[in-house]
Amino acid sequence: MGDYVSTAAGRVGYGLPQPYSATASYALRDVVQYQGATYVVMMDGVHGVTPADDGVHYRVLCTRGEQGASNAVWFAGTAVTGTSNGIAAGVVGSKAGDMYLNTDTGDIYHAVAPDTWDFARSIVGPQGAQGIQGE
Repeated sequence: MGDYVSTAAGRVGYGLPQPYSATASYALRDVVQYQGATYVVMMDGVHGVTPADDGVHYRVLCTRGEQGASNAVWFAGTAVTGTSNGIAAGVVGSKAGDMYLNTDTGDIYHAVAPDTWDFARSIVGPQGAQGIQGE
């Protein structure tokens, strides 16, 4: 089911992830996704076995992360400034969990309440070295 590299030692690598199907037959190193987790198949001929980290048919590669903030919004502009916490700045429609990018400074802020922002970090790096003079 997947894309592999064939070598003298056999198939190398893993297949591309596919949604799990109870009617499919899976081979060693196929990768299936089931209920938010991704599994690698541990043997040839796996058929009708629901993915679980059983160490015989499947091993888990990764699981679903925690649910993020609901309906978080990114805002951009110049209304929020400073590098402290609890910055009062009116951003219409803001709520706790939202993010803000100051487009002049490159500073990022996280809303802790409507119109209240904490400085998170800057996306602007340090000034680079002076280049050589062009002709």
